[in-house]
Amino acid sequence: MSTRANIFIRNNYDDREKEIIYHHCDGYPEGVGKTLRSILWKLSEEKNIVMNKQELAKFICDKDPEFHITTPCIAADAEYIYEINLSKRRVDWEHLYTGEMDWLCDF
Repeated sequence: MSTRANIFIRNNYDDREKEIIYHHCDGYPEGVGKTLRSILWKLSEEKNIVMNKQELAKFICDKDPEFHITTPCIAADAEYIYEINLSKRRVDWEHLYTGEMDWLCDF
């Protein structure tokens, strides 16, 4: 069985207009989280790059074809949610079944 994940990209935590990316398998932090962190660190290597939500969603999907933009829909059966906060340049995750939450990375 696959471990699905939704990735929400927001300007800040109060932003209701989010871009949504879906990943079908390996949604846990050691899978999708590790890949997502690697992609965002590549972005942060160029300090002057600023992207909006849509540009970042496309950037992530271009770097790894296993990610798919699904805005405005979410995968209702996802086990993990990743929140990318553009204003803080921070990523957090939550396991929806256990309620476990943690920081993934800054970028």
